[in-house]
Amino acid sequence: MLVMKILAGSVSIVWLGLLMGCQPAADWSFSTEAVAGQTSAAVSGASVTDVSPAVHKKEVPAAVSTTESSGVLEITGQTRPVPGRVAAVSTVVLHPVTRLLVAPGERVKAGQPLVELDADEPEAEVRAKQATVAELRAGLARLKALPRTEERAEARATLEGAQITAKAAREYLERIHELHTQDAVSSRQHIEAHTASLKSAADERAAQAHLDHLLKQPIEHEISEQEARIAVAVAELEAHEAELEHYVIHSPIDGIVSWLDVPLGAVSRPGTSSWGEILDLREIDVRCELSAEQVDRVALDQPVEVRQPHSASTRWLGKVVFIGAAADARTGLIPVVARIAEAREQLRCYTSVTARFGAMTAAVNASDDAGEERPVAQATAVAD
Repeated sequence: MLVMKILAGSVSIVWLGLLMGCQPAADWSFSTEAVAGQTSAAVSGASVTDVSPAVHKKEVPAAVSTTESSGVLEITGQTRPVPGRVAAVSTVVLHPVTRLLVAPGERVKAGQPLVELDADEPEAEVRAKQATVAELRAGLARLKALPRTEERAEARATLEGAQITAKAAREYLERIHELHTQDAVSSRQHIEAHTASLKSAADERAAQAHLDHLLKQPIEHEISEQEARIAVAVAELEAHEAELEHYVIHSPIDGIVSWLDVPLGAVSRPGTSSWGEILDLREIDVRCELSAEQVDRVALDQPVEVRQPHSASTRWLGKVVFIGAAADARTGLIPVVARIAEAREQLRCYTSVTARFGAMTAAVNASDDAGEERPVAQATAVAD
């Protein structure tokens, strides 16, 4: 009785479809063998709910689609900045923000000021150190300038004059003394000649001492000591100037201000927060996660074609630059990075893209089979 009911129901469904002008779907066509099998299952006690044909048990599409015939591996990845082409905007001093010099979306150059901090105290310290250095250098110049060459020449001339005067005074004293012994001159003249000789001798000694003093100055160790003081002061000045540079945050790279979020007057401890980010997207990486079986089909420098899901008409060509040596402990997948060397800021960071590994290799093989000239693989955006 159960078999008859099943057969009657099947025939009714077919006739109902024909009367409505519809053809029975291929997936729902029942063969005599299928009906017999279902009948046997029903008789043997199997559930009647299992009568749906096997063709309807479709598998869920995998996240990675692989074209085995062409050797192309297609997988979803994420764009990321190239290491060294991303920089954080942060502070290294504990002072409030006084000025924002750029805004998000602006293009900046390496070394361009981004944010200014309150720098009254360090600026005053720099000015004090500059004054100290100037004072010490003036003292050194004074030491080196004394005595001057003109003063030494004058001292030498004074000594020569004193020597001539002293010699003449001695010779005059000798003649007066000889005449005095003969009572040819008075004692007064003899005393005056003797006094003049003594005075000229004293002037000669004074001139010699003055010249020696000038020749010994400046003393070398005094100059060296002054130069050492200047070196210490200059080092302190340079240290304070370097510290002052931290009160203006500069861009370390060329790029675009991705984001900048810091209010005026904000104070942050160094190393605890980031105020913004600068990206250089002239070159960009695409990170994909592959299984061990898929990684075996990927090699360094292998061509990679990158597409955006919303823009299939444009593709970027790059190459594999990194293959992970270990799989992720949670997912079991291995990271692979492809680099687009000529992204030209046309791809955004942290977005999903489709990467096709081996696409260029397959195209080259196809052109070889057709006897055509091989295309040159360039890492640039081209239209299909």
